[in-house]
Amino acid sequence: MTIECAVCFPVLLALALVSYNAMSFICACSEFDRQFCEEVRIHATSLDAYSTVTSVCDDINEAMNTHYVLPENRIITAREQGLGIVRFTGEMIFEPTLFGNRVLQGMGLTKLTSLRHKTSLACSCMHLDAW
Repeated sequence: MTIECAVCFPVLLALALVSYNAMSFICACSEFDRQFCEEVRIHATSLDAYSTVTSVCDDINEAMNTHYVLPENRIITAREQGLGIVRFTGEMIFEPTLFGNRVLQGMGLTKLTSLRHKTSLACSCMHLDAW
């Protein structure tokens, strides 16, 4: 019985680690999608005469830093597609942890690979003084 426990325990621990990180990644992706789309709708659709696409990206990134609770890395980019349509793309880089403990990653254990998630939203970004 001891040998079975000695063999099964590391396998069960590895399965629990994978399950925990998978659920954390799914949770982070859903929150990132919701928050990114909300911030793009707030900041990109109501431009003033002095706003540019890069300043809108900075505003979105700053708003996500204050409202987004998960500490993942984010990359916000924008590309103009003509006729006032701009496609905003947000990328989240998720770093898996050892059951929520980020300190243990550097203690002789293998580095877990990071996961990436992208979402994009296109909207009409017309200036208010264009009318």
